[in-house]
Amino acid sequence: IPQFEYIPPPVTYFDEQSPHLTIPLTCRGWPPQPFSSISYYTVSRLSVPGVSPTATAPRQIPLYPVREALLTNSSTGLSGILLSNLSEITEMSEQNMHCVISTLFGSILSPPFRLMRAGMINDHRYSHTPRNHYTMRSNSTTTVIRVYPGNVAVIRCKLPNSQPSASVHFTHSASLLALDSRKHLIVRSISDDYVDLLISSVTASDQGDYQCVATNPVTKRIYTDPEIFRLELSGKFHACSCIIIIIIV
Repeated sequence: IPQFEYIPPPVTYFDEQSPHLTIPLTCRGWPPQPFSSISYYTVSRLSVPGVSPTATAPRQIPLYPVREALLTNSSTGLSGILLSNLSEITEMSEQNMHCVISTLFGSILSPPFRLMRAGMINDHRYSHTPRNHYTMRSNSTTTVIRVYPGNVAVIRCKLPNSQPSASVHFTHSASLLALDSRKHLIVRSISDDYVDLLISSVTASDQGDYQCVATNPVTKRIYTDPEIFRLELSGKFHACSCIIIIIIV
């Protein structure tokens, strides 16, 4: 019975603005060729005239062969999909693809995999800044957070709808915040629409303006949350060494 040794990840993201975009999608299986063959299929017809669907065991779902122009050739036959221009990638994106490995003893259908455009959605809510550069927007709103010394401060910011999920950094007084595992903790929501920065044992040095910066890991574009959070200490506490004398009468 054949089996897959490698299939593409469930989602492969691509940057449609990349000047040199090449995406290989390859499945490997056992036994090796020529004792087996691997075919590639999509679940929609695309724009290939004269191609009829193929009912493929074991799930018997209608599949459409990927046209040979998109397949790479090797000494052992057709070995994978190679997409090298944007029109091909756009045609194949956002739909499920499958590999089928076949031998004399049967066929196995792979789990689905697909291409998706990388990017930020609702970009108009965020300001674009050059990579590795952090600036405060002049029209940003400011929220003041007051915390007693020694307590925990929580700074929550909204995240853009990013594909794939954006990486998050914070700035402190317009400089990138260097995270200390003993002091800082970043917690993302399950829905991935906001993130919390937890600052423990707040001191005077933690005061200042904080802002959230999101980066798409594929396109590398950076967006800054327009809201500024100003952390201030509430009340005045002074540490002192005291000798307490108890007089018992």
